[in-house]
Amino acid sequence: MMNFLKDINLIISGDNNTPYGKKIKNYINQNKLSDRIILTGKISEIDKIFFYKNCYAFLFPSLREGFGIPPIEAMTFGKPVFLSNLTSLPEVGGSYAFYWQNFDPEYMTNFFQESMTNFFSNKLFFEKKLKTFYTRLSIIIKSIIFKKIDTFKFLINNKRKFDLIIIKQTIHFFPLKDIPRLIKYCKNALNDDGKLMIFSINEKRTQIPTFSKMKKKLNHS
Repeated sequence: MMNFLKDINLIISGDNNTPYGKKIKNYINQNKLSDRIILTGKISEIDKIFFYKNCYAFLFPSLREGFGIPPIEAMTFGKPVFLSNLTSLPEVGGSYAFYWQNFDPEYMTNFFQESMTNFFSNKLFFEKKLKTFYTRLSIIIKSIIFKKIDTFKFLINNKRKFDLIIIKQTIHFFPLKDIPRLIKYCKNALNDDGKLMIFSINEKRTQIPTFSKMKKKLNHS
């Protein structure tokens, strides 16, 4: 895309020291884009807020995504958000985001430019949509419970019913024999039309650090 978008700079934040990060660096150098693509590396929450607040648009064409918090964060700042149409992203962005249907650079560029023109030509309409999104999100966030306790103890003693229970990659920390019991307790804690979402990863293909390191980090967080 950046070979076509001559008047736009791209800021990419995240760990640059992974194999994929090095691949991006090589691509930037080979295509002589270092003057327009900035790799910040890891950033603080303050820096992240600054970028959200001052960006022209937020682009997140992810191939694999567990839930997709960054697009939600960007939308709370009233920014146009561009996502791939893969995994959970259409559910996350709903009707408030723009979706690429494929990854052809020229198509992505044209879609981006047309959508940005549409966004700024109908800014009040999109701002109203995003305000509605933010209001709904605020209500949802107030009802979310984050727990860092013994999972089974919480589920056994829990008296509430939930619309949604999400188990992310930490499910891999449970012994295999305990997973059926975990799922059973989760299902018992759901409302009649509630949903249980489980996100797993392929240990052989993921670039996420080993589970032992992840567990150590969680224990010290």
